[in-house]
Amino acid sequence: MMQNLLASRFKLTLHRETKQVQAYELTVARSGSKLHTSSPDGQAEFGGEGNVGYFKQTTVAEFADFLSFPLFAPVLDKTDLKGRFDFSLDPSDPPSHDAREGFMAAVEKQLGLKFQPVKTSIQILTVDHIEKIPAEN
Repeated sequence: MMQNLLASRFKLTLHRETKQVQAYELTVARSGSKLHTSSPDGQAEFGGEGNVGYFKQTTVAEFADFLSFPLFAPVLDKTDLKGRFDFSLDPSDPPSHDAREGFMAAVEKQLGLKFQPVKTSIQILTVDHIEKIPAEN
């Protein structure tokens, strides 16, 4: 219904396409997961203080979605870890000159999770045309 409204009012046309992109698979490191289980009920909470991020009642899938932003690439949960976890992450430990590599090293050192680079297909929604001024009702 919303798509029809946008098409009629703004002459919106779009299409979907599949594109190959660089991504990361999040897996459990050889040292094992260092995540602490929390209660199974409730919603995920994210917060931070200084450099340290706090995650409460967070699934690994939710954490993987969060990681997509600082890594500028999709992160796929391949850990098979079930449930909700409480943990914190300090991306400056260990120190690194490259922010992305430092972030990845911190996840492995502090949480026992590691990244594997992969190519994956994602669906992209592309706007072909839209008019700035809406059509009359």
